[in-house]
Amino acid sequence: MKKKSVLILTLILFNLCFIEDSFSFRSETDGYNNFKWGTDLKTFLSTSKSAFRKIGSVYYGDNIKGVDIDIGYEFFNDILYGVLIDFPPDKRDVIVDYFTIKHGAPSLERGDTLYWLGLNTKIMLNKSNVEIVSKKLEKEFLSQVKKDKNKEN
Repeated sequence: MKKKSVLILTLILFNLCFIEDSFSFRSETDGYNNFKWGTDLKTFLSTSKSAFRKIGSVYYGDNIKGVDIDIGYEFFNDILYGVLIDFPPDKRDVIVDYFTIKHGAPSLERGDTLYWLGLNTKIMLNKSNVEIVSKKLEKEFLSQVKKDKNKEN
């Protein structure tokens, strides 16, 4: 009986090692465009070469020349936690190909949304945008939003 328990425990630990590896994707980033997750807004604005327009907590300004693609940087409490890339719906196949070549096959597909789930970063590709976020900072952001909502009620 003791041998069986040791064998089962060994198999569980062995599988956990591989499960953790399956949560990262090829070329997982810890930010976007030379900005790391957690970069403060002041540093971001002072080191970026783009002029930004602010819509809510998103700073838009970067774009890809020759293509109708807008890139917005998402901040929470003045800390970079995500990037939003808007593109025309007719360019979706090209965007999917790009992300698949760069990061491998999506980890998950739900309806029209593809997900690449990494240890630190989550990529969600929809019909007309891609959101790339720090999993840790997004969790903090959503937790704060929930607390604020509960205070209102």
